[in-house]
Amino acid sequence: MHRYFMVALLLLGSLLFLRHGVSARAGAGADPSLPRVPAAREGVRDDPNGRIAWFLRGRLLSLVGLAGAESPADRLISSFQQLKGHKLSLPAPRVGLAGAGFPNWAPLGPSPQLSSWGPVSGRITSLATDLVHDPTGNTVYVGSAFGGLWRSTNAQSTDSANPPHFEPLVDIDHWYSLSVGSIALDTSANPPTIYVGTGEANNALDSYYGVGILKSSDGGATWTGPVTTASDAQHSRTFSFVGGSISKMLIDPHDPKVLLAAVGSASQAAGRQPDVGIYESHDGGSSWIQTLNLVDAQQVAHDCTDLIYEPTQGTYYAALRGLGVYRYQLGQAWVATSSPFPGVPLSWESFYRTSLTTRTRGGVTTLWALNANRTGSPWPSTPSATGLAESVDGGTSWHALAMPAAAFGDSQNGWQGWYDQYLSAISDDDNLVLGGIDVWISHLPNGMQTSWSNLTNSYSAGSVVHPDQHALIVVGKQNWIIGNDGGIWSTGNAGANWKNLNTDLNTIQFMSVSPDLSNNLRVFGGSQDNGTAINGDGGLTWKLVLDGDGGYSLIDPQNPSHYFAEQYHVSLYRSDNSGNNWIPVVEESKIKEREAFYIPYQLLPGNPRKLVLGTFRVWRGPASPTFSGQGWAPISGDLTAGGDYDYVQSLAVSSRTAGVVYASTSDGKVWVSRNANGVSPSWQDITGSELPKARPFSAVAVSPTNSQQIYLGVQGFDTGHIFKCCDATGKWANVNGNLPNTPVNDILIDPKIPNDVYVATDIGVFVTSDGGTEHSEWTLYDGTHLPKSAVLQIRMSPNRQIFAATHGRGAWHIDALHDQPSTHPVR
Repeated sequence: MHRYFMVALLLLGSLLFLRHGVSARAGAGADPSLPRVPAAREGVRDDPNGRIAWFLRGRLLSLVGLAGAESPADRLISSFQQLKGHKLSLPAPRVGLAGAGFPNWAPLGPSPQLSSWGPVSGRITSLATDLVHDPTGNTVYVGSAFGGLWRSTNAQSTDSANPPHFEPLVDIDHWYSLSVGSIALDTSANPPTIYVGTGEANNALDSYYGVGILKSSDGGATWTGPVTTASDAQHSRTFSFVGGSISKMLIDPHDPKVLLAAVGSASQAAGRQPDVGIYESHDGGSSWIQTLNLVDAQQVAHDCTDLIYEPTQGTYYAALRGLGVYRYQLGQAWVATSSPFPGVPLSWESFYRTSLTTRTRGGVTTLWALNANRTGSPWPSTPSATGLAESVDGGTSWHALAMPAAAFGDSQNGWQGWYDQYLSAISDDDNLVLGGIDVWISHLPNGMQTSWSNLTNSYSAGSVVHPDQHALIVVGKQNWIIGNDGGIWSTGNAGANWKNLNTDLNTIQFMSVSPDLSNNLRVFGGSQDNGTAINGDGGLTWKLVLDGDGGYSLIDPQNPSHYFAEQYHVSLYRSDNSGNNWIPVVEESKIKEREAFYIPYQLLPGNPRKLVLGTFRVWRGPASPTFSGQGWAPISGDLTAGGDYDYVQSLAVSSRTAGVVYASTSDGKVWVSRNANGVSPSWQDITGSELPKARPFSAVAVSPTNSQQIYLGVQGFDTGHIFKCCDATGKWANVNGNLPNTPVNDILIDPKIPNDVYVATDIGVFVTSDGGTEHSEWTLYDGTHLPKSAVLQIRMSPNRQIFAATHGRGAWHIDALHDQPSTHPVR
């Protein structure tokens, strides 16, 4: 393994959940939605390490930074703060579709995306409802994986003329991370005071880090914070929330100024382990003190994975990774209960993620604990340990309850209780509800005789509920709302029937977006866990056309009805009818080697059409569908240093000079072939000494007027992020100019106005009109604000619209900066 990534993984340690064998059906891998892909792709297992490397590596610091006090999340905040004073004036703005002057971004959805489960949206992480001011449960707050906070005031509407409507509650001056871990509502105020804990807490393999706790006292119109630090009781030490996840927040029912927060690690919190544990505020969230932080002999702190309140005794209960269940009353100390699983040693491996719930009936208070070990599986079913335990004496003693056998998956397809999990005891009822891949219910929990019914059966034909459950709120005995990888659903009869609420949530996590070259209304793209989908009429509704994960997408300019799409690893498909049907081009059975989670690929000019794709080397093959990968062969050697996660990350093909192909790698190398169409292509290393060392080179873009002029995008922090090479000899110029310190994910050169260069970053899209110089003025291309979800790809359509693929707020488009070519010479 390359030294850079090895250091990163060693420092991440307990933060990253690394395991093999997650099912391709899993939310942390890929969710299947009809229409099915060919059978050859079914059952292929995900590669969590590969996904982590693909997403995480580009959001790390340098080796020097990794050893320092700050984390990438600290750098992210600094990047946003740079924007406040950033130049916003643009040279000669065009008169575009939005009218005279500065163009505006407009959303393209999907809101919703149509699938076999009906309408879906992106991954939901948390839910809250205001039952004080709206006892109907129609006022619902929704937290998403990387799309921020949303609210509906008619979430459960059954009126077809007034379907559920959701609006985002986002203020870009404070929302430095749109990754939401938890929501808490103080309903003693009207409108309720909203608290949002940032950082996804589902241990997902692409969970984005948080930056602390936000607060709104006016219904989400304005926000204060984020609060990023806390202290100990003696105020002698400072703790940081930055880089972690706020997995749960509770407001004390007797004093709304008292809050408790459970803090854990997010899988992207690289560089410094966040200060996990339990925190308490007595001034409405303005300041916090740490009340529980236990560090083991290896100096690894223990995440708090769940936090609940039992009102009869006025007791809080918390689940701490690796340690067990603790109880607490305000003003006292946290006290460990006995092990929920007698006879089974609790460790960071075994007691990995735990959910808690409690209920008092007939004067008896019952406490339940649901656990999955680090592999995501429950305990082997024994009389003392099943993965689900019950206590009627506040945790002094426990006994086991039978678990649903397939709650978290199975041995064949993989376990994922580390990812899909919740537990809820329904008030005034005997029902216990468990969330895993599906929603399960037990009508009368009774030790090892406890029986369960599957309420969603998401992988059965005709299911209407998406798999991979993450959140549940109880409105009433029969009325619940759930959140999962596909959005939100409600039931009015305890799960006998479900209503889809995914009308206009725009939270899809796109990887790519490709505008049709012959139809200005059509665009398609791939998204994480929600496949590849098409918008065919310019509206906000998209249709799923290829299931599983959705990676990069491409359209053949010589034949615009030929669409290309992929899932993960080598899994390339072509459609000859604009996405209606798909046939394999080449699959992992032909090319199975060290490679990115999402494979870069490009079309080579010429006839017959050929493709190049990158693993740790470059392959070339026919663009026509083949069922066994005939005609594919490597045309380069290893272009990387040879580490376990070193691979080709980007490919670019010159549209001006046939056979010119550039490749950049995840470990910081750049190569060019000037005869990639030939019998024995040769490659030249043009990395040069001016480029940052051992950084992911995320994008290469070739000038449409000069095949030797290229731009290079660099991820990570604390280096230049845009470089330009004018003679393809390895002499690079840093053209970062005033671009904020943020990872660059993609580069777009205007094909008609090559001096206009756009870059997609984790904090938005920037443009310069000087072709890139040492002192370039990069302007935030932001009209009406593009949500600050990471932009992973940008493309331009023939009618000069720019399309942006955001990783949590769907697709967006905007007019290009200029209508006509500039009179200035191309630099």
